[in-house]
Amino acid sequence: MPSTHTLAELAEAVQGKLLDPVHSEVLIDSAAGLLEATAQSITYVESPRLLSQAVASPCAAILVPEGVQCPERPAIAVRKPRLAFAKLLRLFHPPLRPTAGRHAASMVSPGAEIHPTASVGPYVIVEDGARIGEDAQLMAHVRVGRRATVGARTLLYPHVTVGCGAAIGGDCILHAHTRVAEGATLGAGVEIGARAVIEASATVAEGTKSDNHVFVGRGARVGRACILVWGTTLGEGCCLGNGVVMAAEACVDKGAVVDDLCVVGGKSVVTEGLAGGSTVSGIPARPHKDELRSHAQLNRLQGTSERLQALERQLP
Repeated sequence: MPSTHTLAELAEAVQGKLLDPVHSEVLIDSAAGLLEATAQSITYVESPRLLSQAVASPCAAILVPEGVQCPERPAIAVRKPRLAFAKLLRLFHPPLRPTAGRHAASMVSPGAEIHPTASVGPYVIVEDGARIGEDAQLMAHVRVGRRATVGARTLLYPHVTVGCGAAIGGDCILHAHTRVAEGATLGAGVEIGARAVIEASATVAEGTKSDNHVFVGRGARVGRACILVWGTTLGEGCCLGNGVVMAAEACVDKGAVVDDLCVVGGKSVVTEGLAGGSTVSGIPARPHKDELRSHAQLNRLQGTSERLQALERQLP
Protein backbone atom coordinates (compact mmCIF):
# COMPACT_ATOMS: atom_id res chain seq x y z
CA MET A 1 0.00 0.00 0.00
CA PRO A 2 1.35 3.46 -0.88
CA SER A 3 1.99 5.87 1.96
CA THR A 4 -0.43 8.77 2.42
CA HIS A 5 0.43 12.25 3.70
CA THR A 6 -1.52 15.40 4.34
CA LEU A 7 -0.70 18.51 2.34
CA ALA A 8 0.54 20.18 5.53
CA GLU A 9 3.01 17.33 6.04
CA LEU A 10 4.23 17.65 2.46
CA ALA A 11 4.68 21.40 2.82
CA GLU A 12 6.87 20.79 5.86
CA ALA A 13 8.84 18.09 4.04
CA VAL A 14 9.79 20.45 1.19
CA GLN A 15 10.06 23.57 3.38
CA GLY A 16 7.30 25.23 1.37
CA LYS A 17 4.27 27.37 2.17
CA LEU A 18 0.74 26.04 1.93
CA LEU A 19 -1.09 28.82 0.03
CA ASP A 20 -4.43 28.18 1.75
CA PRO A 21 -4.39 26.58 5.24
CA VAL A 22 -7.91 25.27 4.68
CA HIS A 23 -6.32 22.58 2.49
CA SER A 24 -3.92 21.38 5.16
CA GLU A 25 -5.73 18.03 5.65
CA VAL A 26 -6.00 17.12 1.95
CA LEU A 27 -4.62 13.59 1.56
CA ILE A 28 -2.00 12.81 -1.09
CA ASP A 29 -0.81 9.29 -1.94
CA SER A 30 1.67 9.91 -4.79
CA ALA A 31 3.78 12.42 -6.70
CA ALA A 32 3.33 12.40 -10.48
CA GLY A 33 4.02 14.45 -13.59
CA LEU A 34 1.30 16.41 -15.38
CA LEU A 35 0.49 13.54 -17.75
CA GLU A 36 0.42 10.87 -15.04
CA ALA A 37 -1.36 12.81 -12.28
CA THR A 38 -4.38 11.27 -10.57
CA ALA A 39 -7.03 12.63 -8.24
CA GLN A 40 -4.84 11.72 -5.24
CA SER A 41 -1.44 12.90 -6.51
CA ILE A 42 0.59 16.08 -6.30
CA THR A 43 2.33 17.49 -9.39
CA TYR A 44 4.51 20.54 -10.04
CA VAL A 45 5.05 23.43 -12.46
CA GLU A 46 8.24 25.44 -12.87
CA SER A 47 6.65 28.33 -14.78
CA PRO A 48 3.34 30.21 -14.39
CA ARG A 49 2.59 29.55 -18.06
CA LEU A 50 2.23 25.83 -17.26
CA LEU A 51 -0.21 26.41 -14.42
CA SER A 52 -3.27 26.12 -16.67
CA GLN A 53 -2.13 22.64 -17.76
CA ALA A 54 -1.73 21.56 -14.15
CA VAL A 55 -5.16 22.91 -13.23
CA ALA A 56 -6.67 21.03 -16.21
CA SER A 57 -5.15 17.76 -14.97
CA PRO A 58 -6.94 15.62 -12.35
CA CYS A 59 -4.20 16.26 -9.74
CA ALA A 60 -5.12 16.89 -6.11
CA ALA A 61 -2.47 19.56 -5.49
CA ILE A 62 0.33 21.47 -7.20
CA LEU A 63 3.83 22.62 -6.29
CA VAL A 64 4.22 26.15 -7.65
CA PRO A 65 7.08 28.67 -7.67
CA GLU A 66 7.13 31.30 -4.95
CA GLY A 67 4.98 34.30 -5.85
CA VAL A 68 2.56 32.32 -8.02
CA GLN A 69 -1.07 32.14 -6.89
CA CYS A 70 -3.29 29.14 -7.58
CA PRO A 71 -6.84 29.66 -6.31
CA GLU A 72 -8.18 26.77 -8.43
CA ARG A 73 -6.31 23.98 -6.62
CA PRO A 74 -4.59 23.31 -3.31
CA ALA A 75 -0.99 24.43 -3.76
CA ILE A 76 2.37 24.63 -2.02
CA ALA A 77 4.73 27.47 -2.94
CA VAL A 78 8.43 26.53 -3.02
CA ARG A 79 11.61 28.20 -4.25
CA LYS A 80 12.57 25.32 -6.57
CA PRO A 81 9.55 23.21 -7.60
CA ARG A 82 11.54 20.54 -9.43
CA LEU A 83 13.82 19.94 -6.45
CA ALA A 84 10.82 19.82 -4.11
CA PHE A 85 9.11 17.33 -6.45
CA ALA A 86 12.22 15.11 -6.38
CA LYS A 87 12.09 15.10 -2.58
CA LEU A 88 8.45 14.05 -2.65
CA LEU A 89 9.21 11.25 -5.11
CA ARG A 90 11.68 9.86 -2.61
CA LEU A 91 9.15 10.30 0.19
CA PHE A 92 6.42 8.37 -1.62
CA HIS A 93 8.76 5.84 -3.22
CA PRO A 94 11.63 5.20 -0.79
CA PRO A 95 14.38 2.92 -2.08
CA LEU A 96 13.87 -0.72 -1.24
CA ARG A 97 16.43 -2.01 1.21
CA PRO A 98 17.32 -5.68 1.29
CA THR A 99 17.49 -7.66 4.49
CA ALA A 100 20.69 -7.00 6.40
CA GLY A 101 23.18 -9.81 6.74
CA ARG A 102 25.32 -12.16 4.68
CA HIS A 103 24.00 -14.61 2.15
CA ALA A 104 24.98 -18.20 2.87
CA ALA A 105 26.73 -18.40 -0.51
CA SER A 106 28.95 -15.35 0.14
CA MET A 107 32.63 -15.69 1.01
CA VAL A 108 33.75 -13.21 3.66
CA SER A 109 37.22 -13.24 5.20
CA PRO A 110 37.30 -13.44 9.00
CA GLY A 111 39.50 -10.36 8.90
CA ALA A 112 36.88 -8.25 7.06
CA GLU A 113 34.73 -5.74 8.94
CA ILE A 114 31.08 -5.65 7.86
CA HIS A 115 28.52 -3.42 9.55
CA PRO A 116 25.55 -5.38 10.95
CA THR A 117 23.09 -3.39 8.79
CA ALA A 118 24.97 -4.07 5.53
CA SER A 119 23.65 -6.57 2.99
CA VAL A 120 26.03 -9.04 1.35
CA GLY A 121 24.48 -11.00 -1.51
CA PRO A 122 25.22 -14.44 -2.97
CA TYR A 123 28.69 -15.23 -4.33
CA VAL A 124 30.10 -11.97 -2.99
CA ILE A 125 33.78 -12.08 -2.02
CA VAL A 126 35.05 -9.76 0.71
CA GLU A 127 38.76 -10.14 1.33
CA ASP A 128 40.88 -9.65 4.42
CA GLY A 129 40.93 -6.18 5.96
CA ALA A 130 38.06 -4.85 3.85
CA ARG A 131 35.45 -2.65 5.54
CA ILE A 132 31.78 -2.47 4.53
CA GLY A 133 29.80 0.45 5.97
CA GLU A 134 26.36 0.92 7.44
CA ASP A 135 23.42 0.00 5.16
CA ALA A 136 25.78 -0.75 2.26
CA GLN A 137 24.46 -3.23 -0.29
CA LEU A 138 26.70 -5.65 -2.18
CA MET A 139 24.72 -7.52 -4.84
CA ALA A 140 25.59 -10.89 -6.36
CA HIS A 141 29.14 -11.62 -7.54
CA VAL A 142 30.66 -8.40 -6.17
CA ARG A 143 34.32 -8.64 -5.15
CA VAL A 144 35.89 -6.31 -2.58
CA GLY A 145 39.66 -6.62 -2.34
CA ARG A 146 42.01 -6.53 0.64
CA ARG A 147 41.89 -3.38 2.76
CA ALA A 148 39.29 -1.80 0.46
CA THR A 149 36.52 0.39 1.94
CA VAL A 150 32.87 0.63 0.91
CA GLY A 151 31.07 3.54 2.58
CA ALA A 152 27.69 3.77 4.26
CA ARG A 153 24.58 3.35 2.10
CA THR A 154 26.65 2.62 -0.99
CA LEU A 155 25.14 0.26 -3.57
CA LEU A 156 27.31 -2.08 -5.66
CA TYR A 157 25.41 -3.79 -8.47
CA PRO A 158 26.28 -7.33 -9.62
CA HIS A 159 29.82 -8.11 -10.81
CA VAL A 160 31.36 -4.88 -9.53
CA THR A 161 35.02 -5.27 -8.59
CA VAL A 162 36.71 -3.06 -5.98
CA GLY A 163 40.46 -3.47 -5.99
CA CYS A 164 42.82 -3.78 -3.05
CA GLY A 165 43.07 -0.61 -1.00
CA ALA A 166 40.41 1.24 -3.02
CA ALA A 167 38.08 3.57 -1.12
CA ILE A 168 34.42 4.03 -2.09
CA GLY A 169 32.68 6.84 -0.20
CA GLY A 170 29.20 6.91 1.28
CA ASP A 171 25.99 7.09 -0.79
CA CYS A 172 27.74 5.94 -3.97
CA ILE A 173 26.22 3.80 -6.74
CA LEU A 174 28.36 1.55 -8.94
CA HIS A 175 26.49 -0.19 -11.74
CA ALA A 176 27.05 -3.70 -13.05
CA HIS A 177 30.48 -4.89 -14.23
CA THR A 178 32.27 -1.70 -13.20
CA ARG A 179 35.86 -2.10 -12.03
CA VAL A 180 37.57 0.17 -9.52
CA ALA A 181 41.26 -0.69 -9.50
CA GLU A 182 43.63 -0.81 -6.55
CA GLY A 183 44.17 2.42 -4.65
CA ALA A 184 41.46 4.38 -6.49
CA THR A 185 39.23 6.72 -4.48
CA LEU A 186 35.58 7.69 -5.05
CA GLY A 187 34.10 10.50 -2.97
CA ALA A 188 30.66 10.62 -1.40
CA GLY A 189 27.64 10.58 -3.70
CA VAL A 190 29.54 9.43 -6.81
CA GLU A 191 27.63 7.34 -9.36
CA ILE A 192 29.47 5.25 -11.94
CA GLY A 193 27.65 3.64 -14.87
CA ALA A 194 27.86 0.06 -16.07
CA ARG A 195 31.11 -1.43 -17.42
CA ALA A 196 33.15 1.60 -16.45
CA VAL A 197 36.82 1.36 -15.46
CA ILE A 198 38.47 3.50 -12.79
CA GLU A 199 42.17 2.74 -13.01
CA ALA A 200 44.68 2.47 -10.17
CA SER A 201 45.24 5.52 -7.95
CA ALA A 202 42.61 7.59 -9.80
CA THR A 203 40.40 9.95 -7.78
CA VAL A 204 36.78 10.89 -8.47
CA ALA A 205 35.54 13.64 -6.13
CA GLU A 206 32.14 13.84 -4.48
CA GLY A 207 28.95 14.26 -6.48
CA THR A 208 30.38 13.32 -9.88
CA LYS A 209 28.12 11.25 -12.16
CA SER A 210 29.41 8.93 -14.86
CA ASP A 211 27.60 7.17 -17.68
CA ASN A 212 28.30 3.64 -18.97
CA HIS A 213 31.62 2.60 -20.57
CA VAL A 214 33.61 5.48 -19.08
CA PHE A 215 37.36 5.06 -18.62
CA VAL A 216 39.36 7.01 -16.03
CA GLY A 217 43.07 6.42 -16.48
CA ARG A 218 45.71 5.61 -13.90
CA GLY A 219 46.30 8.49 -11.52
CA ALA A 220 43.71 10.75 -13.16
CA ARG A 221 41.86 13.31 -11.04
CA VAL A 222 38.19 14.18 -11.52
CA GLY A 223 36.76 17.11 -9.54
CA ARG A 224 33.45 17.59 -7.79
CA ALA A 225 30.06 17.48 -9.54
CA CYS A 226 31.41 16.54 -12.97
CA ILE A 227 29.32 14.78 -15.62
CA LEU A 228 31.00 12.12 -17.75
CA VAL A 229 28.70 10.99 -20.56
CA TRP A 230 28.85 7.61 -22.33
CA GLY A 231 32.25 6.54 -23.56
CA THR A 232 34.28 9.37 -22.01
CA THR A 233 38.00 8.53 -21.83
CA LEU A 234 40.37 10.29 -19.44
CA GLY A 235 44.04 9.62 -20.04
CA GLU A 236 46.64 8.70 -17.45
CA GLY A 237 47.41 11.50 -15.02
CA CYS A 238 44.98 14.02 -16.54
CA CYS A 239 43.04 16.38 -14.28
CA LEU A 240 39.45 17.64 -14.47
CA GLY A 241 38.34 20.56 -12.31
CA ASN A 242 34.94 20.93 -10.65
CA GLY A 243 31.73 20.98 -12.67
CA VAL A 244 33.28 19.79 -15.92
CA VAL A 245 30.96 18.23 -18.52
CA MET A 246 32.39 15.63 -20.91
CA ALA A 247 29.95 14.79 -23.73
CA ALA A 248 29.69 11.34 -25.31
CA GLU A 249 32.98 9.74 -26.38
CA ALA A 250 35.00 12.84 -25.52
CA CYS A 251 38.64 12.29 -24.62
CA VAL A 252 41.30 14.05 -22.54
CA ASP A 253 44.90 13.19 -23.38
CA LYS A 254 47.47 11.96 -20.91
CA GLY A 255 48.46 14.66 -18.42
CA ALA A 256 46.15 17.40 -19.79
CA VAL A 257 44.46 19.77 -17.30
CA VAL A 258 40.83 20.87 -17.77
CA ASP A 259 39.86 23.69 -15.40
CA ASP A 260 36.54 24.22 -13.63
CA LEU A 261 33.21 24.45 -15.50
CA CYS A 262 34.56 23.48 -18.92
CA VAL A 263 32.32 21.74 -21.47
CA VAL A 264 33.91 19.32 -23.93
CA GLY A 265 31.81 18.39 -26.96
CA GLY A 266 31.04 14.88 -28.11
CA LYS A 267 33.91 12.90 -29.72
CA SER A 268 36.29 15.80 -29.07
CA VAL A 269 39.91 15.25 -28.04
CA VAL A 270 41.52 17.61 -25.54
CA THR A 271 45.27 17.57 -26.16
CA GLU A 272 46.34 20.49 -23.96
CA GLY A 273 45.10 22.48 -20.98
CA LEU A 274 41.77 24.32 -21.01
CA ALA A 275 41.05 27.53 -19.12
CA GLY A 276 38.08 27.58 -16.75
CA GLY A 277 34.67 28.00 -18.36
CA SER A 278 35.80 26.99 -21.86
CA THR A 279 33.43 25.27 -24.28
CA VAL A 280 35.35 23.28 -26.86
CA SER A 281 34.82 20.70 -29.58
CA GLY A 282 36.67 19.03 -32.43
CA ILE A 283 39.90 17.06 -32.89
CA PRO A 284 42.00 18.55 -31.47
CA ALA A 285 39.55 20.43 -29.27
CA ARG A 286 39.32 24.18 -29.80
CA PRO A 287 36.73 26.84 -28.95
CA HIS A 288 33.33 25.60 -30.09
CA LYS A 289 32.59 28.76 -32.10
CA ASP A 290 35.83 28.32 -34.04
CA GLU A 291 34.91 24.70 -34.78
CA LEU A 292 31.47 25.73 -36.05
CA ARG A 293 33.00 28.47 -38.18
CA SER A 294 35.45 25.99 -39.68
CA HIS A 295 32.64 23.60 -40.63
CA ALA A 296 30.72 26.47 -42.23
CA GLN A 297 33.78 27.45 -44.27
CA LEU A 298 34.25 23.86 -45.43
CA ASN A 299 30.65 23.75 -46.59
CA ARG A 300 31.12 26.97 -48.53
CA LEU A 301 34.37 25.64 -50.01
CA GLN A 302 32.56 22.57 -51.31
CA GLY A 303 30.09 24.80 -53.13
CA THR A 304 32.93 26.88 -54.57
CA SER A 305 34.68 23.73 -55.79
CA GLU A 306 31.56 22.58 -57.58
CA ARG A 307 31.19 25.95 -59.31
CA LEU A 308 34.84 25.89 -60.43
CA GLN A 309 34.41 22.41 -61.89
CA ALA A 310 31.36 23.61 -63.79
CA LEU A 311 33.33 26.53 -65.23
CA GLU A 312 36.19 24.23 -66.22
CA ARG A 313 33.79 22.05 -68.16
CA GLN A 314 32.71 25.12 -70.17
CA LEU A 315 36.25 25.99 -71.24
CA PRO A 316 37.18 25.13 -74.84
